[in-house]
Amino acid sequence: MQIKRSLTPYFHIVQNRPADSSIVYWPANSNWKASETLLLAVEAAKEKDSIFVLSGISPHARFVRWETKGHTALQKVAKKDWGKFISDTAIAFADTRRIAKPEILITSTDPGLNRISTVWQQLPALRGNGLRVSVKETLFDTTDTDLLQRYIPTALAAELMEPHSTIMATFIAGAGNSGAAGRGVAPGALLASSSFDRLSADDVTYFTQHGIALQNHSYGTGIENYYGLEAVAYDEQVYGADTLLHVFSSGNSGQQTSATGPYSGVAGWANLSGTFKQAKNVLVAGGTESNNAVPAASSKGPAYDGRIKPEIVAYGKDGTSGAAALVSGTALLLQQIYREQHASLPPASLLKAVLVNSADDIAQPGADHSSGFGALNAWEAAQTLINSRFAIAGVSNANEYMQTLEIPSATAFCKITLSYTDPPAAINSLQALVNDLDLYLSDAAGNIHLPWILRTEPNAAALAAPAQRGRDSINNTEQVFISLPAAGTYIIHVKGTRVTASTQKFTIAWQLMPQDHFEWQSPAENEAIPGGEIMALRWKSSITTKGMASYSLDNGASWQPIGDSTGLLQDGLSWPVPNVLSPALLKMETAGRTFISPPFMVSPLLRLQTGFNCADSAMISWNTLSGASHYIIYGLSGPAMTAFAQTTDTFLVLQKNAALPGYFAVQPIANGQPGLTSNSIPYANQGLDCYARQFTADLLEDGQVLLQLQLGSTYGLRQLSWERLQKQEWLSLGRQAVSSALSYSMRDGQPPEGIVYYRAALETLQGSLIYTDPVAVNILQRGDFLIFPNPAARTLQLLSRNILGRDLYILNAQGRIVKQVKVTDLQQAILLDGLPAGSYWCVIYEGAQKVFTAPFIRL
Repeated sequence: MQIKRSLTPYFHIVQNRPADSSIVYWPANSNWKASETLLLAVEAAKEKDSIFVLSGISPHARFVRWETKGHTALQKVAKKDWGKFISDTAIAFADTRRIAKPEILITSTDPGLNRISTVWQQLPALRGNGLRVSVKETLFDTTDTDLLQRYIPTALAAELMEPHSTIMATFIAGAGNSGAAGRGVAPGALLASSSFDRLSADDVTYFTQHGIALQNHSYGTGIENYYGLEAVAYDEQVYGADTLLHVFSSGNSGQQTSATGPYSGVAGWANLSGTFKQAKNVLVAGGTESNNAVPAASSKGPAYDGRIKPEIVAYGKDGTSGAAALVSGTALLLQQIYREQHASLPPASLLKAVLVNSADDIAQPGADHSSGFGALNAWEAAQTLINSRFAIAGVSNANEYMQTLEIPSATAFCKITLSYTDPPAAINSLQALVNDLDLYLSDAAGNIHLPWILRTEPNAAALAAPAQRGRDSINNTEQVFISLPAAGTYIIHVKGTRVTASTQKFTIAWQLMPQDHFEWQSPAENEAIPGGEIMALRWKSSITTKGMASYSLDNGASWQPIGDSTGLLQDGLSWPVPNVLSPALLKMETAGRTFISPPFMVSPLLRLQTGFNCADSAMISWNTLSGASHYIIYGLSGPAMTAFAQTTDTFLVLQKNAALPGYFAVQPIANGQPGLTSNSIPYANQGLDCYARQFTADLLEDGQVLLQLQLGSTYGLRQLSWERLQKQEWLSLGRQAVSSALSYSMRDGQPPEGIVYYRAALETLQGSLIYTDPVAVNILQRGDFLIFPNPAARTLQLLSRNILGRDLYILNAQGRIVKQVKVTDLQQAILLDGLPAGSYWCVIYEGAQKVFTAPFIRL
């Protein structure tokens, strides 16, 4: 009947009348071509109003601009012309113009959970070097310490700069110059910006001209359950570009209910935030908490037509933005591995297959509409490509691709994933899938193993039901999973059940997990972890029993327990790390077997500070770590930190020159092993005035003035002198020898009345003097007011003990008021311009009461 749009599972817009007379039908107008959001806007508009729409060009609307040339245009339609506009054959679909917004600010990450830190440590050359990623939202801070010299300017860059995009860019490719929290997954990659004011896909020339093959989208609009303009545009672009991957956050609408579409009213499900996330050729990432549980706020699937969304999840505290950024960063590393192996970029479908197949199943067995196919595992994804556990092939209609797979004995599970880039469907299609490929696995006994499938009925119980096995006819990503497979030769089948083109290209990836396997993964070998904090230990295991974990700080001579026994199939054990600098080992004991981790370092985080910052030199210092043989100092020269100096001391004097880096960090070395590098500091921006961190002068209740000096360092200092300005000369109030203390103080017991200035003078071992900036104190010894100087030239100064809404009057010798001023400050300058030389009176009133009178002379 040529279904054009399904309104509910029971009501549809069709092209032709049904021949079956038992089916009830009514004539429909052309409003089915508009999104429900747009129809609501049309209905709410007044007769004289106009509506902005995204659609093809129609003569019944006023053109405003192209959103993405060749796909959609922004037009203004008068309500009176709506019927003509939507009936125009040039309009295939019309929608509102929605405003994108970031998916909640992310506050932290745990690179160990998704095995990103394992990749960093085990594959240090894998940094995303030479690869480029586009961050589509607002502009990130291109001068940020962790993003220096890696920004690619383009014509599509956003103009508005916001912290959220800077955090996303840092998660993807931060250099770690500021500290461990500033390191992204792919710190060697370059970054470009594209404004999310354009929701549709950027023109493909943007990507080809700038060598970009990955774009991150950590934003959303509202819940949109339909195959709209942007979904078609992204599917079409990826299908044509092949190697271009788009990664979207699923959204933070997981506790909301869709008000439109086939899942309308199903609370907590089908709440992806944007029709662009309904595309089938993009990768959608949901979020997890630090225990790999999917939070209620993370948007869930299915897609509008029942497809599995999100396909993958990753740790994103407080939202899914960070989850998408971590997946994007991991995809960059995979692009680097493939490029080094094959001298070209991988197909986007291969990246999807590898990321999905290597993900850790974290919820109920198999795929689900909450976590997709599981949680990101960057280490396993990298191993899939490094060990060539994938294939790229094609299949035609009604034909099959077959490949043998040898499964050894004692295999815990076998997992195979199919992914392919499908041609775009017609806009607003009932089902997005065009070409239907089917994955299955056969064994020597003739058994057929089918992929995971999920129920798609529009009710919560069905959507929460566990995965079953069957033929998948709606997804272009399918996965076969066999637990405890028998050893032997298996055949992977990919069947072209419905292929409209001559050949449909696809990729498959596979993984085999041995039985009784246990492998420590985080901390990784030689990794430095922070002492004195709680860390989650990570491993990979197929052992079903429990085990006892312990640690050693003496190379295994003695062991200390870590909590109670824990199930080895769970991922993660909290360990309060000792606050020491030491090499360490982990041990897991279970069922008579012992697993020792590779060696790593426990290292307290050094506290780096500036000791002094003078004209020709500066000094940085840090706390002593027991056990450190020496320290390596790193400076920021160019886009990344490099080794600057080495010392056995806990300070370094810097001689200033044009080549001196502005940022420094320090790393302890113990037993030849590096500890944890400190957070970096801009040494010249630490609030120091040469040696002085703070100099204050405070008037006490007894009339004395308390002078206090806080130093950054005492290195090279002999003594200090306290000074007061008196009659245009600095008078010494006393001297003190400088010890190892950083704080000094004294009292001025007899300060004069008025505005009194104080300073401290520091004498170096070489005899030179360094002065602090002067500090003024307002001193009133008699009464509540003081005027000075007297005689006065152009300005008369007034000191007040407090401000109570008073008025000041200046009277001449005849008693006539010649000037009136409102008293608004404790120290206030009264301009005398226009007053001739002579004798005057200053009078202050509080309301109707005179509270102060004093004569003065105007020069």
